[in-house]
Amino acid sequence: MALIKASSIFFCFLALASFLASIEGTQPTHHVTHLNRSTFPKDFIFGAGSAAYQSEGAAHIDGRGPSIWDVFTREQKEKIADGSNGDVADDFYHRYKNITKKDFTDFADICFKSFGDRVKLWATMNEPNGAAINGYSSGIGAPGRCSSYAGNCTAGNSATEPYIVAHNMLISHASAVKLYRQKYKPYQKGQIGITLVTHWFEPKHNTSSSRLAASRALDFFLGWFAHPITYGDYPESIKSIVANRLPKFTGAEAKLLRGMADVRNDSIPVKVAIKDSLRIRYHHGHISSVLQALKQGANVKAYFVWSYFDDFEWDAGFTGNSSVFNLLVPALAFLFTSAQALTLSRTKKILDHSSGIIADEFYYQYKEDIALLKDIGFDSFRFSISWSRVLPRGRITGGVNQEGVKFYNNLIDQLLSNGIKPLVTLFHWDLPQALDDEYGGFLSPNIVNDYRDYAEFCFREFGDRVKTWITLNEPNYFSSDGYASGFRAPGRCSKYIGNCTAGNSATEPYLVAHHLILAHATAVQLYRHKYQAFQKGSIGITIGSEWMVPKFQTVECIKAASRAMDFIFGWIVHPVTYGEYPKTMRSLVGNRLPKFTEAESKMIKGSFDFIGANYYTASYAEADSSFSTITNPSYTTDMNVTLTRVIDDTNVALKDKLNDSIRISYHHQHLSHVLKAIKGGADVRGYYVWSFLDNFEWELGYTVRFGLVYIDYKNKLQRYMKNSARWFKNFLQKDIDVKIHPSLLYSE
Repeated sequence: MALIKASSIFFCFLALASFLASIEGTQPTHHVTHLNRSTFPKDFIFGAGSAAYQSEGAAHIDGRGPSIWDVFTREQKEKIADGSNGDVADDFYHRYKNITKKDFTDFADICFKSFGDRVKLWATMNEPNGAAINGYSSGIGAPGRCSSYAGNCTAGNSATEPYIVAHNMLISHASAVKLYRQKYKPYQKGQIGITLVTHWFEPKHNTSSSRLAASRALDFFLGWFAHPITYGDYPESIKSIVANRLPKFTGAEAKLLRGMADVRNDSIPVKVAIKDSLRIRYHHGHISSVLQALKQGANVKAYFVWSYFDDFEWDAGFTGNSSVFNLLVPALAFLFTSAQALTLSRTKKILDHSSGIIADEFYYQYKEDIALLKDIGFDSFRFSISWSRVLPRGRITGGVNQEGVKFYNNLIDQLLSNGIKPLVTLFHWDLPQALDDEYGGFLSPNIVNDYRDYAEFCFREFGDRVKTWITLNEPNYFSSDGYASGFRAPGRCSKYIGNCTAGNSATEPYLVAHHLILAHATAVQLYRHKYQAFQKGSIGITIGSEWMVPKFQTVECIKAASRAMDFIFGWIVHPVTYGEYPKTMRSLVGNRLPKFTEAESKMIKGSFDFIGANYYTASYAEADSSFSTITNPSYTTDMNVTLTRVIDDTNVALKDKLNDSIRISYHHQHLSHVLKAIKGGADVRGYYVWSFLDNFEWELGYTVRFGLVYIDYKNKLQRYMKNSARWFKNFLQKDIDVKIHPSLLYSE
């Protein structure tokens, strides 16, 4: 991930465009021929990442409680690409030394307290937008809730739950951030933020409708969370379209949310295996771009790889391999990072019918993995805390799992002892199942205080060492994929949207996002008031997004692109920036879009020290009025945009290989552009790659591999460095120039 100022806000998309062009063979790519660590500023950070459910495994070990992804991968196995789960994952829980508003706030407090003395970078949540969407709209993610018309879910409301969940996630994030800032940051000297996922949307046509559609899509993906934590309310487009299905922030919540982020995050997955030449090409190109940007004056501070391991990739399970990157940035700017994340029941929705019960077994092998991180030369490691591992019942009153706290303390200490800075995400989609059972999780405003308490627990426990916090990861995708389409946990959607047993795609995504925003802002407010002064950290949120391009140069397409940006990115970014949803959302969603009270708007506005923007690809956007929002309303159709992907995972994927040359080319070119932006004056702080290990990739199970490190799932989870990892190792040696064969800079 890299850190940049707001003035360079579009930098990441330019770098991505360069990569896409090279893949498609449309344009030759200019790159830096001499590239190594010494060509970047001395304080620039290179890192890799993970997330708890995707990599830890040890699902039933040492008192960990079940999360919504544990239940989702068991009960909706068909929604996971390979039917897998994260019970074992990468076994990072055991191996971590080998690689290098109440419940959530309580959990965060425990984490800050237990690990904050060593963890200086915290992310409250990872891609809460994705969690709200996949878990409560499409139902393809845990907990697999959606309306019957939206997907194959047993319960849910795709029209309301994603918005409720996102709403509560935002408030929980803000609560945890506030806790950290007030209680831990002054002396722990860390930072806290949230990781959001998004796509970039391009108008499919150069028309007003296409441009508005792209903007609207961005609001609904990224603005859903970014807007509340920036401004204290949802984007206008979301408020307008979702209307009364979108929860409203109170005045206090808006105030809490506003500016509740120190960091934000971005990721690009590449499907690869051991001979991951595609990944090498990716990183080589990306780092070359970073270097080029640095030489032009951009202040880039870090580069994080996603992911360090191949891991359990949510609904993709273990079906593929990936790498993503993020840039870490100051307040009101972009943060792109890399990470590793931490599913059991609804495995029908997982491509390979797997789960994260084992995952990478990072829980057991973290020492070995941290040793690998150090050997490669990364400066930082982003991981998420499993809420249910430290608070099995979701609340402090339900008991603290000291074994879980001990694991994260050991992990943080081990990282620091190896000279690796921790960046911590508080919520990366794995909501404790107990809270989902009790009141519907982020569908209920009760989640805000629980999240705040969880966040405060983390600030208190870990904030003396953790200096960067992310409250939520991609809350927009959590809301849309979990409550609108239902293809991610909790798998809720309307019946007319997908195969879900429950849910309302018209209301739930907005409710979830609303509560996510309030949760985020509450955590940020808590951190700022109670911890930030002495812990000296920062707190933010990470939003998922993609750039939208008008499909045609028409007014309709231009408006469609803008609308799509509002619905995807602005859904979160607009509230946390301005305290309200984008106007397009308010107009189109109508009364389905919750409203922030004056106090909530004030709280969420500016609720970040930084914002992370996870981006995967770009899309062409054009207006679409064919789907009836009157008879079958849903978050997925509210933006009235038809999206066409510029490129999908299959274009950048190599299965079962260590030679990922295209990934090397990608990163080399991208870093070249980052460096160019830095030299041009952009304040980019770091580059994180997703992911360090192959892992459980959510609804894709283990069918994709995103890691720099190959995990042999058939041979005791043995680790093998892919060529991209070896390329990074050479690159991170200060005096070794890394080059790439010219043939890798063009379409293969």
